Amino acid sequence: MEIWTKISKDEADEITDVVKAAHCAFWCEPETKTIRNTPVKAILMMQLRSDGLLGFPGGVVDVGETVLECLKRELREEMALDNARFPVGEDNWVCAHLRQTEQLDGSFKNTQLSHFFSKKLDKEVFYEIEKRQLEAEHWGYEIFGLIRAPVLEITTGSVAQKYPGRGFGWFLTQSFIHCAREQMAEMIIYEGILTKDEIDRYFEMSQNPELREKLINSSCLTENKTRK
Repeated sequence: MEIWTKISKDEADEITDVVKAAHCAFWCEPETKTIRNTPVKAILMMQLRSDGLLGFPGGVVDVGETVLECLKRELREEMALDNARFPVGEDNWVCAHLRQTEQLDGSFKNTQLSHFFSKKLDKEVFYEIEKRQLEAEHWGYEIFGLIRAPVLEITTGSVAQKYPGRGFGWFLTQSFIHCAREQMAEMIIYEGILTKDEIDRYFEMSQNPELREKLINSSCLTENKTRK
């Protein structure tokens, strides 16, 4: 069993004996609309990882690296990011989460500390960085796709009326690596994109059992026939 807990910056700085990681959310306010004339509040840049899970650019701190040195290296490898042109620093820090892993005797041991950063971009720069990722060293090796997290809600139409949260609420049903879903929520609140009450509402909508049964990974029986 593993437990991820949000901790303060001061608490995170005191922890030295665990694996550390750093990731960053790049985002923009596009001032555009999607289907049914729905405003897009923000676009968050995410990645489809080689293990099939969703996450943010970044990775594990190597021996001898600081957290920010690690992040710069990972952003260069995974995004071909020009760190001099688009620097990520301490002022972009959002939150930290500590992983505790249950031991055989029932106790819990600190095993990983994950730092999370956020950087807002102009939409033109956001689009430029998206395209550049196709030239990154780890594209097609560690990173298998780009994802735009849809921070929006389509409220019109019979489907949206029956299953609220169409858009971001439904997006939360996806499979995220470790605490990436919680990091994303913290970042969205921190940046003022959505309120905590709005985030809580979307999380509640994502747990709708009927939504999962009828629309998301809905099961169907297929009769397999041998062709002669």
